[in-house]
Amino acid sequence: EAAVVAAVAGKRLRVNIPNDKGDPVWVDATVIGARREADIAVLRLSPAFPAASLPPLRAMPVGTSADLRVGQSCYAVGAGATAEEGVSRQRLTMSAGVVSGLKRSIPSKNGTTLRNAIQTDAKIPEKASGGALVDSGGRLIGLNVTTYGAVNGGTSFAIPIDDLMTVVPSLITLQQIS
Repeated sequence: EAAVVAAVAGKRLRVNIPNDKGDPVWVDATVIGARREADIAVLRLSPAFPAASLPPLRAMPVGTSADLRVGQSCYAVGAGATAEEGVSRQRLTMSAGVVSGLKRSIPSKNGTTLRNAIQTDAKIPEKASGGALVDSGGRLIGLNVTTYGAVNGGTSFAIPIDDLMTVVPSLITLQQIS
């Protein structure tokens, strides 16, 4: 969420990556780039993180958002933290839906406008923004950012992957926080 991006910009963080059992492995990270109006932050994981305790991390296949069509199937994938029996765990989520709008402009919670968003009826749980929006081939087509309306029945929005592929490299190279 953009308000979170603004609050943590330039700070050291602790993030967790679930291992193969769903247990969190805590890793030190630093925000190296952020663009508040796009609701995007790039984190650098500490080189000393315990890689041996994680399953091999693989890059997700990247699709394109240029040829998306209204009515096309999509899937919102994410993870939200839950506490079960006093232990913090990642609750993995996935919901199916369709692309219900393209090039939407929506007000963000930080007072800026998120432009060019993908609209979908695939549900994005409240604590799972930042997850992947994928097509039926499992290719990344967007970054889930927000839901408007009822959490269990609202309209969800994602940043198109083509926009991310333009913005993220410059955030990494310039280490820009705006």
